[in-house]
Amino acid sequence: MPRPQGCQWVIPGDREGTHLSTVQKGWELMCELAKVEGITPKTARHAFRSQLPSAGVEPEHGMELLGHTSLRMMEKVYWHREAEAQARAAALASGHVEKLLREARVN
Repeated sequence: MPRPQGCQWVIPGDREGTHLSTVQKGWELMCELAKVEGITPKTARHAFRSQLPSAGVEPEHGMELLGHTSLRMMEKVYWHREAEAQARAAALASGHVEKLLREARVN
């Protein structure tokens, strides 16, 4: 986005001498172009952040991508959740194998 000459703001607002104070107009246009409804910038950010562990992104890099200052918060909230999902998956697989072994002993 071109910046008007003499404007101190990286992203200028609609009125001369002001900065952009909301992303609402741009967000609505992006959602319209993408043909999605009911998504807010907050929910989009949360969805992105929630997928980082599954994508193999290290917590430190996720923290940098999202502008967080606390690695502890990133690990506690998002990477911890991924660890819980992995534990549930392991338990399900273990239960399934145990069931197959029981059935094999019966036959």
